[in-house]
Amino acid sequence: MAALGRQLIDLHLLRSTPHSPIMGAKGYSVKYQGQGMDVIEKVRYDPAAGRLTINAEKYFEGITPQMWEYQIGGYQVLEKYLKDRKGRAA
Repeated sequence: MAALGRQLIDLHLLRSTPHSPIMGAKGYSVKYQGQGMDVIEKVRYDPAAGRLTINAEKYFEGITPQMWEYQIGGYQVLEKYLKDRKGRAA
């Protein structure tokens, strides 16, 4: 159990990517891209490009539809987190 806890902490803190058979997932590579300010203005997701845009200049690349659609308690986690921080720096 301790090893699983360590693995969960490392994933949460982005120190590693999910690749273990225990996690049952492929490794993902999400990158924060673009030039300019980091303020969240308008959240838009483009599934064809795997791109989650937070303003006219900045975006996250490598977001899968499964990541975007992931829900807890009826809320889409990524969308809610970013929209609740509108006007603040990412």
